[in-house]
Amino acid sequence: MNLQTNRIKWLLCHQLLLRGSPKNRIVTVSTFLANFKWAKKFRAKMIIWAEQNSQNMGGLTPGQIRSQTETDEFWPSLAVATRFKEAVRRNPAYAQRRLPAFTPQELNRELVHVRCHFCQELHDKLQLCTGCEKAKYCSRDCQQKHWVSKHRNECKAAAKGRS
Repeated sequence: MNLQTNRIKWLLCHQLLLRGSPKNRIVTVSTFLANFKWAKKFRAKMIIWAEQNSQNMGGLTPGQIRSQTETDEFWPSLAVATRFKEAVRRNPAYAQRRLPAFTPQELNRELVHVRCHFCQELHDKLQLCTGCEKAKYCSRDCQQKHWVSKHRNECKAAAKGRS
């Protein structure tokens, strides 16, 4: 297990997003999601391995190893995969669409799918607001603070719009 292999897997996902489906070969959303799943599994195994072997990690803590697996390519890939998985959940045929090519600016905008609505930090696991099903939070604390500050009104309006 090494950090270079982890980075290569995320680079592949990132390149798929930048190139999209070329004219001479069809690359689908499901192809990207399969590569993403492969990279994500490797990252998870690497983190578990690091936690079990922390004494052999050159002084790095498991938290530092986790943070080093979050390469520049990780966050945009996670963001797009999050959006694509939701689209496939709503419409399974979406998985067979050609993978679009993204610009770096578009990938940056996709980060909204992995950003906490309150603290604005990037997180790989966010909890969806059950009221509006739009806002996402990294912690119960952020959800409560956002509720008190302004989400209460936004959430009620969004929930009414869904019914």
